[in-house]
Amino acid sequence: MARIAFFGAGYAGLVSGACFADLGHTVVIRDVVSERIEGLRAGRVPFFEPGLAELIARNADRLSFTLSMEEAVEGSDFLFVCVGTPPTASGDANLSAVWSVIEDLPQDLGPVVLVMKSTVPVGTGEKVRAELDRRGLTQVGYASCPEFLAEGTAVHDFLAGVCVAWEHQAQRAEELGMRVVRVRTGVVLDGSGGALARMLTPFKLGIGGPVAGGNQYMPWIHADDLVGIYLAAIDDASWTGPVNASAPEPVTNAVFSKALGRALHRPAVLPIPGFALHLLYGEMAEVVTEGQRAVPRRPLDLGYAFEHPDLDEALRDALRD
Repeated sequence: MARIAFFGAGYAGLVSGACFADLGHTVVIRDVVSERIEGLRAGRVPFFEPGLAELIARNADRLSFTLSMEEAVEGSDFLFVCVGTPPTASGDANLSAVWSVIEDLPQDLGPVVLVMKSTVPVGTGEKVRAELDRRGLTQVGYASCPEFLAEGTAVHDFLAGVCVAWEHQAQRAEELGMRVVRVRTGVVLDGSGGALARMLTPFKLGIGGPVAGGNQYMPWIHADDLVGIYLAAIDDASWTGPVNASAPEPVTNAVFSKALGRALHRPAVLPIPGFALHLLYGEMAEVVTEGQRAVPRRPLDLGYAFEHPDLDEALRDALRD
């Protein structure tokens, strides 16, 4: 079993960390907010997720929480960066928390794989690699899990540029003789954050609808299945190379918009022009305006059974109180 450190005690860090611990891995979750760490040590989970508090309590002997970088990385095989990257006023991602993690890594860090959970702009992978090398941390492999793109293809747009840049960095881990799984993730259905949470306000107000015509495909996946694919990829040595983390039934943006309207009991008929999203999110708007028909061929071939393959059911589950 591995020792895994998570940076960030938010949704992704806590849920993924608790699941890894439940499989027998030793997990330490580090956060810089002392009140959050103190609460977790006392058994208080900072958000509601069915079964999470019980999962954390059941694995108390394998799951710990700390403010210390040294305690987090000591003896760890994998370092998962799960800190938040909220959008700035220009629509770009705020990477200050990511750079804080990189800066705090100890100089004598042993061979590990640094995994970037968060969606980050084009070129971030090269900058992270350059900073690791500048500090002499050449023994640290680097891989990322972008929230988009199709399996085995690359389109020459913003999304493809991100994927190619990240996967180039993942090759550094392969050069160290490590097994690398390059998880390519669709829009994650999680009502508390990410792309879905940003879509909710106009739909709740009854002014939501298809984006940029709605004919483009929109790969999606429930948060539970994303974690499930992560777990399968870590525990099964047959998982290697690019893997699509997206539901087995891809839909267009128009179909997705209608399903979201049904889940919220609101109409979803008002079209949203693509330029409006570009003004709000910048280049990252292409995640929604220029989709791809992604199919999870590899997970299905490897025997992964999706817990939420149906869009209507997945949205209802993700949005329940």
